[in-house]
Amino acid sequence: GGVTEEWSQVEEMHSASHALVLDILDPEARCVRWRTQELRGEAPGGGAPLFHHVMCAFDRGRRIVVWGGDTQDFGDFDGHAIASAECQARQAYVFVLDVPTWTWERVRTAGDSPGHRSLAEGIVHAGRLVILGGSTDPKPPRAFAFGELAVMEPSVLDLATWTWRAAPNVAAQSDAAPAPRTRFAVERRGGWVGGGGGGAQPQKIKA
Repeated sequence: GGVTEEWSQVEEMHSASHALVLDILDPEARCVRWRTQELRGEAPGGGAPLFHHVMCAFDRGRRIVVWGGDTQDFGDFDGHAIASAECQARQAYVFVLDVPTWTWERVRTAGDSPGHRSLAEGIVHAGRLVILGGSTDPKPPRAFAFGELAVMEPSVLDLATWTWRAAPNVAAQSDAAPAPRTRFAVERRGGWVGGGGGGAQPQKIKA
């Protein structure tokens, strides 16, 4: 997935039907090689361009889970309505890539789904996918935000039962809950998740 740009102009959008693979050719990573891997099965977005999604490895790197993100660019409110409907339908599923066979599988989830997210962050911990932040509206692949931002309370997907559940109220247990945001970064170490940066002010497209 993703987009390539030249001077903030979108040149090409990429689907999840192919993967970019970086082969590490020696134990000290002194020699590496990029290659493109064709993927089989039902890819996220049905083979359409995919961007702003969450992607995390689990099962000791043998599988990769993809959730959320966008499959359409739009520049007006009519396009936004179409993209919103598509995203809301797709948020009920995750897509799982089996790395040994390079095959996608679409998996329907149950439970208390967080709804659509674009530009959210995700980590895997103890067999669960944890989602934080992002926008509840679809977003175009350009340098501005659109729509409402999700609260910074984690949503958790069990990767064995494929069931969502809401995490405890983080804001009630914290001295200062972070402001809703997109385009931030997170990293997990043990039972801790650290993060920072991002944008916290949504901007809407002008009619």
